[in-house]
Amino acid sequence: MITCSDVYVSLHRSEGFGLGIAEAMLAGRPAIATAYSGNMDFMISRTAVWLATGFARRPLRDLQQPRYGIRVRARATLGEPNIDQAARWMRLSTRTPGSGSELGSAGSATISTHYSSAAAGAAAVARLAQIASDLARSQSHPCQAP
Repeated sequence: MITCSDVYVSLHRSEGFGLGIAEAMLAGRPAIATAYSGNMDFMISRTAVWLATGFARRPLRDLQQPRYGIRVRARATLGEPNIDQAARWMRLSTRTPGSGSELGSAGSATISTHYSSAAAGAAAVARLAQIASDLARSQSHPCQAP
């Protein structure tokens, strides 16, 4: 479904990693998403900033449903997406259908280079090697008690 679409829209108040957004970008599709939360790790200026929708911080307690017994931290916030701005991005993308192809290509390159399973595996291997090196160094320190 993502590969058959012209643009992927994710107007969220909070997002974990943003897997749907990343999948769309990997498929070369431009993404319109709230510029808030985990997706901003990979929606960088070269790939998606013109499609990042502004937001207003909204205290989570304003959305709290007492009947569900939800407890939240006093300062917890969500990013309320700017619907008008998102609508402008959607209109722009329909008026100029080819405008997202360059952005889609850049997004695809970013996801495949930095967020693919191979990139994640390489990062994990590098981190484990660093931990092993640190551990070996601390165990062989001459001033450390046995």
